[in-house]
Amino acid sequence: MFELMQSVLLIFIEIMCCKIFFETFGKVRYKGWINVMQYTLLLGSMCLVALALSSVTGGMNLRHPMVGLASIALSMALFALSFLASLHVHRNKEF
Repeated sequence: MFELMQSVLLIFIEIMCCKIFFETFGKVRYKGWINVMQYTLLLGSMCLVALALSSVTGGMNLRHPMVGLASIALSMALFALSFLASLHVHRNKEF
């Protein structure tokens, strides 16, 4: 009985943390086509990574660990490039 109450309390605390998180960071800044474009680019990049690694992973497999690692590496590289570009814009106040 104690373990059941402990599990229920833990779930309740997780729900409260998720609620606080989504109230704080869950606001959509841009509405409309930009979100659709971001999701499309994300899915397209995952498909391109899966296609590039299809000979190693035994076909077009989006759930293969190697595809996940390559996608994370690609995301980190794109994040670093966008950070450097924004740093350049901030320093020079122009592109």
